Amino acid sequence: MPDEIYHARPELSSTGARTLLPEFKGSPAKFIWEKSHPRTSRAFDIGHAVHAKVLGTGLQAVAYPEDLLASNGAASTKLAKDWAQEQRDNGFVPMKSVEVNVINKITEAVLANTDARKVLEQPHRETSIFSTSPEGVPVRARFDIYGNTAGADLKTTADASPRGFNHHVVEFGYFVQHAWYDDVHFFETGERLDSFSFIAVQTTGPYHVAVYPLDVMYLEIGRKLAREARDVYQRCVETNTWPGIEGELLAPPNWLVYEHEEQVTF
Repeated sequence: MPDEIYHARPELSSTGARTLLPEFKGSPAKFIWEKSHPRTSRAFDIGHAVHAKVLGTGLQAVAYPEDLLASNGAASTKLAKDWAQEQRDNGFVPMKSVEVNVINKITEAVLANTDARKVLEQPHRETSIFSTSPEGVPVRARFDIYGNTAGADLKTTADASPRGFNHHVVEFGYFVQHAWYDDVHFFETGERLDSFSFIAVQTTGPYHVAVYPLDVMYLEIGRKLAREARDVYQRCVETNTWPGIEGELLAPPNWLVYEHEEQVTF
C-alpha cells in the first residue's frame, strides 16, 4: 500500500495517538491541526529516503541536476523549484547530491551491521494492519519490518548511543509506538508480538548503527498511554470537540528544589 494512501486513511495511528497526548507536547487540537497541515522538514525527507533505500520500498531520493542550482549551490532557482515539484508529483524526494551521498552511506552502514541484518531477514516490508480496539476505535499500524509475530522499525537519529537513543525513546514516545503495534497486532490476529526492536542509525559519520529492544516496563507504560490515547480520541469523536492545552499550577522540578535546599543549608 503506497504511503500516501496509508496515511490518508481514517483509523487512528501510533503517530496520531502520541499527538493526542500532553506527554509528547500534544493535544486533540494539535491532532486536528496536523491532519490538515502535514509535517515537512529536511530531516523528515531524509528519514523517508533512508527508509526507502534500506527497505526497498517508499519514496526514493533523487539528486538535483547541478545545472539547475543557483551559483551558490542553493535549490532556489525557478527551474530547480519546478523540477523538484515534478519529482515530488512523481513520488520522489528531491535532494542535493551531497544529501543523496549521505543517504547511501547511512544505508551501507545499516546493511553492514550484523545485528541489523538479522532483523532485516524478516520477510515483509511496510506491512499495514487495520483493526478495531475493544473500545470500538478504528486503529492501524504500519511495520517497517515484519515476519509472523516479530516486528521492527528503522529510526534515523542524531545519537544512536544507548543513552542518546533512550532519550529519543522517551521524548518521541517510541515506547508507545511499540505498545501500539503490539496492541493492533493482537486486536487483529489474537497474538502478541514475540519481539519488536528498533534499528537506530545515526545521520552523521561514522553512521553508528545499533539494534534496541525495549524493556517490558516500557511496554507496560506504553500500553497504558496507548489506551489513554484511544479513550481521548473516542471522547473527541463522540462530542466533536478537540480541546487544546489547559493551564495549571506549576511546581518546581526536583533538581531545583534540591539545589535550593543545598544552598540554604550551608
